[in-house]
Amino acid sequence: MRFLQEHEFERVGGTQTIRVDVRVIAATNRNLPELVEAGGFRADLFYRLQGVRLRLPALRERLDDLPELVNAFLERAKRRQSRGSVVVSNEALQSLWAYSWPGNVRELKHVIEGAVLLSDGLIFPEHLPPTIQKPRAVSREPELPRSIDEAMAAIESQMIVAALQKAGGVQAQAARLLGTTEKSLGYRIKKFGIHPRVSLVVEPAPRVISS
Repeated sequence: MRFLQEHEFERVGGTQTIRVDVRVIAATNRNLPELVEAGGFRADLFYRLQGVRLRLPALRERLDDLPELVNAFLERAKRRQSRGSVVVSNEALQSLWAYSWPGNVRELKHVIEGAVLLSDGLIFPEHLPPTIQKPRAVSREPELPRSIDEAMAAIESQMIVAALQKAGGVQAQAARLLGTTEKSLGYRIKKFGIHPRVSLVVEPAPRVISS
C-alpha cells in the first residue's frame, strides 16, 4: 500500500528507503467493485489502483478480430514448430467463428498451436478440438449444387477470396487481379458475405468425403 501511494519501500531486512519511479498496470477478469462490496477485495487497495481504467472485451464480443488473431497465432506457431506454409481452411474458420471462446484469446492461441501440430499444412475442422468442430454430414456421393447459378456463385466467391489472399487484403489490388473495378469487387464482397480480413486465410475447394 505504501509502495503504491508513495513509490517507496525497504528491502526485507533492510533499513534504507528506496524510491522508484514506476507505473503499475494491473489486470483482472473479476468484477472488483462487486468484490469490494462483498468484502472479497481490500477497498483501500482498489482505490489506490484506480487510475485509467480500460475494458478489453472478451473475444466472443469482438469476433471481427478473429482472422487477424488467427493469422498472428499461425505465424507464431509456425516459427515455434519450424513449420513451412500452414493455412486455415474456410471450413475451419467458420468453426472458429461459431465458437463462444470461454477461454478467450489464450484459448484461441492454444487451439491454433494444436491445429498446426496436427495438420499437414492445411487446417480442417478435424484438427480442432471436438468442442469447436462443426458437425458435418458424410455423404457417399458428391453433392451437386442446387442450380448452375449456385455453382457459379461458389466459383466466383472462391476466386474473390483467392485474389484477396494474394493481394494481402488490399481490395484495389485484388480487383486488378480479377480484372474488375474496386467498386464492383466491393459489391461482390458484400453480396457473398466475405469478410475482408478472411483474405488472409485460404479457402480451399470443397472436399468430397467418400466411404
